[in-house]
Order: sequence, then structure tokens, then C-alpha cells
Amino acid sequence: SQWVEAWQKKDYAEYIKYYAETFLPEKPLTRSAWLNQRKQRLATPEDIKITLKDININLDGNKALVDFSQVYSTSTYSDTTKKKLVLEKINDVWLIIKETSSKK
Repeated sequence: SQWVEAWQKKDYAEYIKYYAETFLPEKPLTRSAWLNQRKQRLATPEDIKITLKDININLDGNKALVDFSQVYSTSTYSDTTKKKLVLEKINDVWLIIKETSSKK
């Protein structure tokens, strides 16, 4: 996906385009704290590799629920999480409005 590609390239400006203006991160983060955290994490010098597995998509009108397993790795860190994204079609573009994750 282009979202994953932007993340792996550490292209903050491109990566953030996949999130709706209405996106709110999981608590306790505020949107501005989440944006700062994303910027810092994408600024690391390490290569990022992301693999998505077991992708399920459920469409309901202009909303979609996507769940998958995400394998994230760098030279010093690796984990696998279960992710759920809620996307909404806004101006003919699918954008992430909610994202949750839990350790597998």
C-alpha cells in the first residue's frame, strides 16, 4: 500500500496524507502529540521494514474497517501487532479516521 511505502521511506509529509483531519489517536495521545511522535519516529536513521498479513476489509457505504497483522522491524527493534483501521471516503479519497493496535 502507498501508506506503508510512505512509512518505509520515512516520508512524513506523504505518510500523514493518509490520515483524515478528523483522525484522533488512541488515548492518552492528543492529535498534536501523535503528529510530533510520528515525525520523530520517521526521522530515525534506521531503515524501516513493514509487512502486512492476513488483511481483511469490510466495506459499509463510505466507511471501511480494515484489520491485519503488521510486522514492523528496524535493525534494533521488531514487533508484530494486530491493527485495525477505520477509513472514511472523504472527497473521493479513503483516509484513516481511527487506528488501534494491540500486541499479538
